[in-house]
Amino acid sequence: MKKLLILIVLLLFCGCSINSRINEEIEISNRNCKVIEDVDTHGGFLGDGEYFAKIECKDLSKKDLSKNWKMLPMPRSIIDVLSVPFCDERGCKTFYERYNIKTDTKGYYYFYDRYSNYEDRYNDHNLNTRSSYNFDIAIYDIEENIIYYYKLDT
Repeated sequence: MKKLLILIVLLLFCGCSINSRINEEIEISNRNCKVIEDVDTHGGFLGDGEYFAKIECKDLSKKDLSKNWKMLPMPRSIIDVLSVPFCDERGCKTFYERYNIKTDTKGYYYFYDRYSNYEDRYNDHNLNTRSSYNFDIAIYDIEENIIYYYKLDT
């Protein structure tokens, strides 16, 4: 019984730290958000892979989003990157197909470029001219109160 209680406490603690980390990474101040699905394929020596989380936010409003969130639609360069089929053991699918995200979502998006050579990390400048991608994108669907968070490292 004691082991079960410790396990429950650890699981609750791990869930809170994931939510807090994501809130910080995508610059939202609302703490009433909960990760309801996540997939992490990072691994190997260089840590390449992708992380996806579907986050339910009950009371999220525009004031909870930092100034770096912008109204949809996203710029063409970001849409193009997310629309390229990615092939793995599950087949070849675009970001939208793989994670069942509507392409006509109403709401806001957040883009953070972790590419080492850029000073303005919130700008998608030259995104499609690179040999690798290292960025975070979040899409807030205001109709469903869902944030789709995607981190890509290639």
